[in-house]
Amino acid sequence: MFPKLLFIVLLSFQFKSTLMKSSRTIILIRHGEKISDDYTDLSPEGQARAKCLPELFTREKLGYIPDKIYANKRSFTSTRPYDTVFPLAKYLGLEIEEFKKSSSKKLKDIFKKYSDRKTKDFVENILLKDEHDIILVCSSHLNIPIISELLGKEVDVSGKIGFDKFFIFQNGKLIKEGKQSDYIANCIQQKLRNFPK
Repeated sequence: MFPKLLFIVLLSFQFKSTLMKSSRTIILIRHGEKISDDYTDLSPEGQARAKCLPELFTREKLGYIPDKIYANKRSFTSTRPYDTVFPLAKYLGLEIEEFKKSSSKKLKDIFKKYSDRKTKDFVENILLKDEHDIILVCSSHLNIPIISELLGKEVDVSGKIGFDKFFIFQNGKLIKEGKQSDYIANCIQQKLRNFPK
């Protein structure tokens, strides 16, 4: 009787564990708008978008509230991914975990194999082993295709429209993609109107 009961308990634990893993969600966004590559921080539009992310990540709007946030490590070339998710992290009371990203486009072309390895290491050794249920990752347009491909499908965030996109992955599948502005356009416009001239 005891071995049979133990087997049932272990089987139910394994099922629960599998169920928990299968419900894990990873959301990818590109950092907010930039002034230019000559500046490390966000433009007024990017700052407005960042301030509106707490409104986006609600049950009523996007339907997901992150319990873990990752962003590219701040550097002398860019702090934009970190700056983008900072207001959301502060609002949710979460720490932002920073990770090393692949190099700039010029260096990436020269050292592609080495460069991509940093992002692949992050995905394989940190992101896919993270036990949190809803994970938000904010990165640059060069890294998101690498991350998304390792999660199941490569996505494109190039051009101005790329700042506005989000991608939601579950179990190696892209289950939803869309525009942040479909949910927070009014908030962004209001923040821009109140932005100091």
